[in-house]
Amino acid sequence: MIFALFVRSRTALDVLATDLQVHTPNTWFISNLVGYSIEFIFIFLIAITMAQRSHRTIRELVLTTEDRNEKSELLKKQNLDLKQTQDMIIAFVASCLGSHDLFTGRHVMHTKEYVRIISKKLRDSGHYQDILTDETIHLYETAAFLHDIGKIHIPEGVLNKIGKFTDDDFAVMKEHPVEGKKLLEKLPKIGDGQFNVIAIDMAFCHHEKWNGTGYPQRLKEFEIPLSARIMAAADVMDALISKRLYKEPFTIDEAIGIFQESKGSHFEPCIADATIACRDEIVQIAKNFKIQEADSEKEEVEWWEKYHNSLKKLS
Repeated sequence: MIFALFVRSRTALDVLATDLQVHTPNTWFISNLVGYSIEFIFIFLIAITMAQRSHRTIRELVLTTEDRNEKSELLKKQNLDLKQTQDMIIAFVASCLGSHDLFTGRHVMHTKEYVRIISKKLRDSGHYQDILTDETIHLYETAAFLHDIGKIHIPEGVLNKIGKFTDDDFAVMKEHPVEGKKLLEKLPKIGDGQFNVIAIDMAFCHHEKWNGTGYPQRLKEFEIPLSARIMAAADVMDALISKRLYKEPFTIDEAIGIFQESKGSHFEPCIADATIACRDEIVQIAKNFKIQEADSEKEEVEWWEKYHNSLKKLS
């Protein structure tokens, strides 16, 4: 600015006239230099003041954002801890079934895994992608723990009977979906309540069939909730390939054959296909469970056989 004023003072006329006074190049240069300098200093001070205020504001925003992020992370951790606690409580409740039914405690652990892999396979194959989010699949597999909760109200003599059911036995056993619904309707609301709805649907409808020949309401096709349709496949698969007091386990190939035959009758076709496509994963999961449960299963089966034999002697 100083250089520009100096050049202008030298290239202008030697005498610059104004209404009030006559300037030489030097006096014009000095007077303008002083005026511009005062203006520059004034603007500079304003700019510095505004910059400092802006800096303080930005700093406060950054600190507020960091604090908000820290609180958000803490809240996420608390929510995750709460979800894990809920899952553990639900798993504990399900495991308590093992004290009433020899196989149900293990069965719910198995079906939880099968529900997860069938749901993911179903989504990966292009079905129900808008519904089967990771969050929903987690709710499905957690709710699977409670699908047989109604068996608590089934008499032990029927639940753990050695040998095939009579018609009367089967009629009693068929009450467990209704009993499960009654129990789960008393479950306190968890989160937004979505889990409660899914758990009730699974417990009440997992014995319904795609063609409408199931129980307790003879629902068919899309009248059956998706969660229950998936649960039905997981339930039957585990029942087929697991040991029971009245039967030895089917091979995986025999179970797959039954699913192929039941496609479109017992199971929704795409769910049957997804279950069949999970063959190798099911084999590995079943193998892992068999290793984990080998010792305890043998002891429990022996105990139940002695128990029933003692009942026979008493009768």
